[in-house]
Amino acid sequence: MEQMPGIMQRWASSVLYPLVPRNLLNPKSAEYYERTREEFFGMSLEEFGRQKSGEAWASLDATWGLMAAIIKETPGPYFLGDITSYADFQLVAILHWAKRADENVFERLVAFEPAFRTIYDAYAPYLKRES
Repeated sequence: MEQMPGIMQRWASSVLYPLVPRNLLNPKSAEYYERTREEFFGMSLEEFGRQKSGEAWASLDATWGLMAAIIKETPGPYFLGDITSYADFQLVAILHWAKRADENVFERLVAFEPAFRTIYDAYAPYLKRES
């Protein structure tokens, strides 16, 4: 379970980074985000998305499948049954990022493993914006 945050982050960055400027940021922030990520990756976010997101979706079983298997070991709703853990926060954070960046990505992830939606829904009160 220790490696889960890294696995989830690598997968999510491949799929979600390219969606951030287009779907989450204002124009000035989007320009900065795209420019700095292009410097970091050595290619535009559009190209990065073309190269990496297909690989990420193809590896869904290998990456998110481990989490799904761990969740199924307990009655839920959390990784540790009825006790919340860091892994839950990590999963919910990435699911929420996906939901805000592109609802279709979120729906695809929770369709892959229905327990992901259960954990996400359990955290729903904490995800509501006050402003």
